[in-house]
Amino acid sequence: MQPNGIRFAKHEQMKGDSLWRHISVGDSLYTSIFKAGILNEQRIMFQSILRQESKYNPQTGELLQMETYTYFPENKYGGLIHWKTEHQDFTTDKTEII
Repeated sequence: MQPNGIRFAKHEQMKGDSLWRHISVGDSLYTSIFKAGILNEQRIMFQSILRQESKYNPQTGELLQMETYTYFPENKYGGLIHWKTEHQDFTTDKTEII
């Protein structure tokens, strides 16, 4: 726990030749997966809901693709509704919104 009251934790785990790094800050969880010391994947979750996923080139660590998820509150039941997914492909410079 930090002096400002925000919960912070860092956990690293080896799975085969991959390093999984989990950093928790408040209600957010940042997961990074490294293979051979190069960033391969990254996920951002807020309150257990996936907000963003990124894929990197396993040889260079260059960002290849990113998916961003947008949610809106659902008033009747108090949950969230998945509103859209934005897929960005950095190799082709194209964006697709679903």
